[in-house]
Amino acid sequence: MRTRAVIGISAALILLIGGSAAGQTHQAGPEGDPSGAQREQVWWVPMQQSGKTLYLETTVYRPQGAGPFPLVIINHGSPREASVRRDKARIRFFEQSRWFVYQGYAVVIPMRRGYGGSDGKWAESYGTCNDPNYVRGGLSTAADISAVVRYFKQQSFVDRNRLLLVGHSAGGFGSIAFASRNPAGVIGVVNFAGGRGSIDTNTVCTEQRLIEAMGHFGRTVRIPSIWLYAENDVKMFPQLAHRMFDAYRQGGAPASFFETRSFGHDGHTTFSNWDGSGIWIPLVSKFMAGLPAR
Repeated sequence: MRTRAVIGISAALILLIGGSAAGQTHQAGPEGDPSGAQREQVWWVPMQQSGKTLYLETTVYRPQGAGPFPLVIINHGSPREASVRRDKARIRFFEQSRWFVYQGYAVVIPMRRGYGGSDGKWAESYGTCNDPNYVRGGLSTAADISAVVRYFKQQSFVDRNRLLLVGHSAGGFGSIAFASRNPAGVIGVVNFAGGRGSIDTNTVCTEQRLIEAMGHFGRTVRIPSIWLYAENDVKMFPQLAHRMFDAYRQGGAPASFFETRSFGHDGHTTFSNWDGSGIWIPLVSKFMAGLPAR
């Protein structure tokens, strides 16, 4: 359960000192009873940082029954504007999660440090646009994903040997970074338009550094992945996406790439907007069917 701490300072000051958005304290585990066909709950996931316990606001969906179920971890993107990160409401990906639940998977969607109701400061900076360190930024995202994976592998409703990472944009990039460590139990990665550094239409900070970062991760990862980038993505545009993938594959990483058809005004939203599901579901279904049963 969650309790509210009554404090006499503003939310803005709380953010400056790295606390949670609402000055709240948390207790690890679920909040409230599961409800509806997807048994939706909010869970508070503990994460250690500098000797302190932070809590990540996490949406959980489950099929009916006790499990254990294979688990999908859906990792969200990152807005360009810093102010939007903390103001962001809990990301639910309701329809997308329903599809995975219908495939027999439990789903967790963590809000990382600095987003929504999660504790802590935003930790995913890659530095300056002229000298970005995308590897560092990706591994920072991976640290939050790692905490979530470690926690849910301890839950009785989760099959700890069948974990699927799904990530959109910065979440896709972070999922690839986490997979580069070949964590036990992770059987696949679905990368929707993964990347970092977009500052304008078809403009990314020091593209070559992002390409090199993907090459860096690809040298160690042995977990299969599928990459999906729309032909009209204006943040991670096709020319860049192909170069990132080629660098990633040079290290021997098992992966497949699909340049999907245009969607809306910006194909970067193909996953986050449920109307794009007809594009990605057939490809992801085939990928999932080829993953090991155990």
